[in-house]
Amino acid sequence: MVPHAGAKGILKTVGTGTGSLLLAFLLIHVLFQPFRIEGRSMAPTLNNNDYVLLDRILLRGGSLKRGEIAVFRDRGSGHYLVKRVAGLPGETIEIKAGRLFINGKAVSVAGLHLGDSNLSPIKIPSNEYFFIGDNGPCSRDSRSFGPVSREQIYGRVLLRYLPLNKMVWLDRAGNTGGTTLMAGTVEEDGQ
Repeated sequence: MVPHAGAKGILKTVGTGTGSLLLAFLLIHVLFQPFRIEGRSMAPTLNNNDYVLLDRILLRGGSLKRGEIAVFRDRGSGHYLVKRVAGLPGETIEIKAGRLFINGKAVSVAGLHLGDSNLSPIKIPSNEYFFIGDNGPCSRDSRSFGPVSREQIYGRVLLRYLPLNKMVWLDRAGNTGGTTLMAGTVEEDGQ
């Protein structure tokens, strides 16, 4: 038999539970942000109706690395887009017959498929990034609207958590790490 806790005990239990729920809510919606993917520009890494978790805090202390996947706000439409970092601040990016060149040297970025596209050299300004969708031929990205300023970047994708059978952490290069393990909406490119 459990002793009667009385009103104080009940209030303490409810208060602790409420505090825990509030903390969980803040962690999920302030530090980490859930988003739903719409479109196919990041396939096969991220697919239509996948749900991802974004890192919003840790990104502020550092910079994005080539290959990482991030969500940013498109200046023209105001929509959130999800793409992979292809070019970093200060670099010159070029695409020849589907091959990515950074500062004149061929570079391979895991997950990025450019088809047979071409892009004349573009110098990326400081504090800006060049984003391309993994499914390059079906992606509206920096090749059409230019580099993206750091201020437009909303967060770095950490985890695909739905569908559950495809739950996976994305490593610092934005690749699925192989570890299989409420949301806003990310519009990839309207497709």
